Amino acid sequence: MSVYEKWSDTEEYIYLKKRGQPSLPGMTHEIYCNVNFHKSFEFIFLTAGEQEICIDGEHDMAYKDEIVFVGSFMPHSFAKCESAEGYILVLNDWYLQFFKNLYQEKVFPTVLRDHEANRKIIEYVASWHLDQDGSKYKKFNQANKFLEMLCEAYPPRTVKHKRSNEIVINILSYIDENYMEDISLNTIADTLGYAKEYCSKLFNQVVDENFRSYLNRVRISKFNQIWNSPQLRQGRIILQIAYDCGFESQSTFYRAYREVCGSTPSALKSKN
Repeated sequence: MSVYEKWSDTEEYIYLKKRGQPSLPGMTHEIYCNVNFHKSFEFIFLTAGEQEICIDGEHDMAYKDEIVFVGSFMPHSFAKCESAEGYILVLNDWYLQFFKNLYQEKVFPTVLRDHEANRKIIEYVASWHLDQDGSKYKKFNQANKFLEMLCEAYPPRTVKHKRSNEIVINILSYIDENYMEDISLNTIADTLGYAKEYCSKLFNQVVDENFRSYLNRVRISKFNQIWNSPQLRQGRIILQIAYDCGFESQSTFYRAYREVCGSTPSALKSKN
């Protein structure tokens, strides 16, 4: 059973670490991981050694000067390989806005093996790793420069995958595409052709969160994304954006905002 790594989908989350870099006391950042999935894109950049990978049930090996790509909601695990050295990058959906608008469902192959092109990309990632301070907009530009280099070397294409945890992944994808509508687990189950009780049990088990709580968190994340961007906000007031994100009442929105953000939306009114 795959585990939904929901902290990786926290708004504006970015993770760029080097293998062996100190983490918690007595611990270091490592490349290996157990089976998990998330909406964010994940990359492994190998600067030495080799790495055994399993992505969507398919086993493969990656070697020095190769890049591993994991797409949205794709179950994956990396074996513990002592020789593997390199960088780990996880990019939240906020950093992928331009990429996804431009390429829609197209992505990269699982292992990128053009060593000459990869060395230039890895050199950029290494310099980025040393320059992570600054605003979210600086990080946004750094992320999109990286994606630009990747697209030049590997034009995105349609890639078919075998999907583990297919039911939950389909539900997560449906929520991501229809969060602004009046949706429930019951309507999603009917639409996708699954039994509601089974979907509910499986969703809670894999995501470790009930459906309504997860849906509200997605809607609050979308609300924050719009509210914090004058271009997206377009003069709308708080409740207009909340309704556009799928909330049906002020009380429901305020309660969900407080649960997700730990505060009320009242402080946002000064920006209005």
